[in-house]
Amino acid sequence: PGGLRVHPAAPATANLTIGNLHINVNKAFNPLLVYGGSASTMSIKLSNPDNAPLTGIEFTDTMPTDMVIANPPNFNTGTCGGTLSGVVGSNSITFSDGSLPAATTCTITLSVTMLTNGNLTNTIPAGAVTTFNGVSNTQPAQASLTNLPGASVSKYFSPSTIPAGLDQHSLLTITIQNTSTT
Repeated sequence: PGGLRVHPAAPATANLTIGNLHINVNKAFNPLLVYGGSASTMSIKLSNPDNAPLTGIEFTDTMPTDMVIANPPNFNTGTCGGTLSGVVGSNSITFSDGSLPAATTCTITLSVTMLTNGNLTNTIPAGAVTTFNGVSNTQPAQASLTNLPGASVSKYFSPSTIPAGLDQHSLLTITIQNTSTT
């Protein structure tokens, strides 16, 4: 009815290429060397090199038997979102429901300590970090922590903050450890 009809000169076509998604995992300790069982910060860096977001990121990291979650654990999921959980004194952590936008990285941190002197290597195996997108890490992530004999002193408050102006209390705990055999 009176309108202008446009007919394409040729059919419209386009190629669609679907590539594989990836997640990369790196692990580190800071400091790498501790004395007397003092705490070190373990970092787990997740990287998404692709142009699609990753969701539902999860993994369990089982550390060597004598490497355990420190007190306080100082769990921090950074911009990874999700939940990081574990029990102080145990050698396992679980991360769940994380997300990572396209072409970004995020870092999860916690405090760990060692119950024995020497060097221990903690590894997240290939395939252990998974996502709702069906992606998993293709390479293992590992780092080593060394504990040398000696004494260490640590302290923490519980709760760590209290509101100003109120009559409240915070408990200060001081721990002295000596892993020396003499």
